[in-house]
Amino acid sequence: MTFDKDELKTIAAALTEEIKPMLSKLLKQDKASTCSPMNINELADYMKVSKNFIYKLIHDKKIPHIKRGNKLLLFNREEINKWLNSYKVPVLTESKNDKLDKKQFD
Repeated sequence: MTFDKDELKTIAAALTEEIKPMLSKLLKQDKASTCSPMNINELADYMKVSKNFIYKLIHDKKIPHIKRGNKLLLFNREEINKWLNSYKVPVLTESKNDKLDKKQFD
């Protein structure tokens, strides 16, 4: 099956129109998930750690959080990402002599 240039343009335009609402919905969901605060369960899933570990970080005042009343703990995703990135380990630049030998990992 072959298509000429005009047929391809028509198909592309139709697909674009069909995909636009789906992309718009996904972008809205992504923006909402980025802006809305996380609870401790969501944070534990997001960070792939236990709730006990998060409670320890909270107790030691080592993680940014919002405390409402005695029990409600909330976490801003942007602040958590910044906090996590503050622990990023820099990568050393590679020189000719430092190149990894693939055989080392076999």
